[in-house]
Amino acid sequence: MPLQTLNPRQQEAVTTPAPYVRVVAGAGSGKTRVLTERIVYLIEEMGIPASAIVAITFTNKAAREMKRRVEERLHDQPLTSHISTFHSFCVRFLTREIHLLGYPRSFTILDSDDQEKVIKEQLEQLQLPRETYKPSYVISVISQWKNAGVSVAQATASSAGFQGEENIAKVYGKYEEYLKHNSYLDFDDLINKSVEILESFPLVREQWNRRISCLLIDEFQDTNNMQYRLIRALCGPDCSLFVVGDPDQTIYTWRGANVDIMLQLEKDYPGTVDIVLNTNYRSTKTILEGANRLIRCNQKRIPKDLVTVNGQGATILFYRAPDPETEARWVIEQIRKTRSNHPELRYDAFAILYRSSYTSRAFEGELMRQRIPYLIFGGIRFFERKEVKDALAYLRLLLREDDEVAFKRIINEPKRGFGEKSLERLMAYAQQEGRSLLATLRAHREEFRSGALVPFLETYQQVHEHMRSGSVMGAVLLDELLQGVGYYAEMQRLNETERLDNLNELKNYLFNTQKTNPDLSLAELIQEITLLSSQDEIVDGDYVSLMTVHTAKGLEYPYVFVVGLSEGSFPNRRAVEERGGDGMEEERRLAYVAFTRAMQRLFVSYNTGYNFSSQTFGQPSRFLGEMGVELESYFQPGKVSPSGRRTTQNASLSTVSTLLKQGKDWNLGDTLEHTAYGVGVILAIEGEALRIAFHPPYGVKLISRKFSGLKRSGGTQE
Repeated sequence: MPLQTLNPRQQEAVTTPAPYVRVVAGAGSGKTRVLTERIVYLIEEMGIPASAIVAITFTNKAAREMKRRVEERLHDQPLTSHISTFHSFCVRFLTREIHLLGYPRSFTILDSDDQEKVIKEQLEQLQLPRETYKPSYVISVISQWKNAGVSVAQATASSAGFQGEENIAKVYGKYEEYLKHNSYLDFDDLINKSVEILESFPLVREQWNRRISCLLIDEFQDTNNMQYRLIRALCGPDCSLFVVGDPDQTIYTWRGANVDIMLQLEKDYPGTVDIVLNTNYRSTKTILEGANRLIRCNQKRIPKDLVTVNGQGATILFYRAPDPETEARWVIEQIRKTRSNHPELRYDAFAILYRSSYTSRAFEGELMRQRIPYLIFGGIRFFERKEVKDALAYLRLLLREDDEVAFKRIINEPKRGFGEKSLERLMAYAQQEGRSLLATLRAHREEFRSGALVPFLETYQQVHEHMRSGSVMGAVLLDELLQGVGYYAEMQRLNETERLDNLNELKNYLFNTQKTNPDLSLAELIQEITLLSSQDEIVDGDYVSLMTVHTAKGLEYPYVFVVGLSEGSFPNRRAVEERGGDGMEEERRLAYVAFTRAMQRLFVSYNTGYNFSSQTFGQPSRFLGEMGVELESYFQPGKVSPSGRRTTQNASLSTVSTLLKQGKDWNLGDTLEHTAYGVGVILAIEGEALRIAFHPPYGVKLISRKFSGLKRSGGTQE
């Protein structure tokens, strides 16, 4: 009976006798149901013993759900088929076979915390500084090598001549020796050791090939090279292979996923039958039309257009804001308006999705201000992130040098050789002399000899003088501080790109808030931030969900806001610069995943504010035009045209004149035009000069405020 409830293509996928099947399952097309029914069909209609069926998916949650559905369809009969993740299957395999590699069957699996402790020990033994070789970064490099099948010998050879990689390769070797000596495996080893056994011991491989008659793989587009080697080793000549996935949703290449594995499956399995599931049961026609237009711009894909059984639905609502705060207010306004029109809606019907976690800052602040419950998935609240707290402590110490808590937080951030014993000695001096810790350090700088303390003290003196000499935006002061004390350099050395993004977003926040509220002092602004970050978070199950698009994969919400859709942010500039065309295609797939999370209505937005990450004003993401958004109104909602045509009207920098405060004198945050450099925004007023941020490639310039070539943007010459 259940087969009759499936659509024709789903029925074909469930019942096909073909030995090799590639099911291209579009977003919301019922792939879990197809996999479930396929397993039931193999058992009940094809006579395949349940114990000869292996189904692999990528999360324990998905595996439990699939197993539950199969057991229900089999009328709660005990299920002997193996439905699990790759790692769970490999634990089962290794328990039987790992003795072949000299390990006991009672091997221990290290979790991430244990793994970090082991790596720290290896770094200490090799006398490599943790400040340079952060354990989490070393672990990520080793994991990348393991997922690519790179041995210690290969890593050592390929890293020759590159000191940083050479040292990590040494850690890799010591780490592997430690694991083997103590009979430990990490998560990557579970797959790698299974592959090693199957490829090195033909008799074992033949035994497992005879055991498995049907191999089913979910989310096949996210398979990496080692996982595919495992699949090929398990799938013997008499085994059928049934894979389900969507190349348009490959968004984990940074974790090793290889979309070519699915796209080129027929090379390894000739005669592969393709079945495309393109009927979407989740979204409206309007949402799917926009998503289809977007993803057609990719080249590396299996062509398909999603259709839906649902109605046309509401238009995709687009908003262009002058700054992140206005963008956030608009989003919250739409949530309130939607709930007002539909009183039965709970907050958990709404999700706010973004490309990078730092984008959450403005939305967190607005949700807290309006006392709307929310929960961030897969991340820490913005103002609770370590680097944000560090940066605010630097500013607090600038404003009040007797802020002891701030001093203690940052005196050794980054490391300056000023440990607990030095701090205790300094505190004793400060108490005896009745001075602040910072003043005491200045007085005893010769005694506390550390080369890193010199730029710290000099920077504080210089920035303090700069602050007193004229009107300077808080963002500029923070930038000077973090640059001068070496905080940026430390983040760059540790490859902490996300933390750098968070610091840039903090500067955006300081800049935009002071620009909007020119009478708000920096001290008052920091107090406001402290109040925001100390509010209790309301979590009762009914909350607005905030998360990155990567976290949202596989989820769905009635109302979805995809925010921060500006060039450089989404698509992410770094991803595109590092991987070129492949990077842009993955960014587009990520946008496709974001848009297809929406069930009833999709909202998209970006802001034109100055951004310290890109050092430019926000420009609309190309994805907006590709999906058919008409950028026809500066502050009003846009729409998606039936033709998908993008209008030529724009986010021209000249239009920012609407943001100006008109007046005789220049003010912080004013937008102006320079005869040669074009549009800029005032970051600081330093006597008779203006420090102005211009659009790249010009950057920040110091310009005389009396220069005749300056005029208000859209206004008259000064």
